[in-house]
Amino acid sequence: SWSLVCESGGTVAAQVQRGVLSLSLGDGNVAEAFKVRLENRQYSLVTGQEYVFRFRAKSSSTRIVELASTEPHPPHQNMGLFQRIELKPEWQDFEFKFQPSVAGPCWIHFNLN
Repeated sequence: SWSLVCESGGTVAAQVQRGVLSLSLGDGNVAEAFKVRLENRQYSLVTGQEYVFRFRAKSSSTRIVELASTEPHPPHQNMGLFQRIELKPEWQDFEFKFQPSVAGPCWIHFNLN
């Protein structure tokens, strides 16, 4: 399941209407890049298997977010998925295919601001 993580100094408000998650974030300052994350910690990846990650998204203004797969423990090595995504005011469909660089438990997360 997905969790919204807001670390000290980050700001976010969330609501769900008709199955759509809406988030209102802070000002998008680059220094705040890891303060608000949408993450799922329930994946386990297998090396050599292809995975497909699909979603729809939009933003009230142009915004760059990051999508990544990382190990759940230090040093939080990337496991094969890292994308910088430009969100726009129009709905967009995204699809990213990847093969993990290492096997094991994995966090999939969006760094939102």
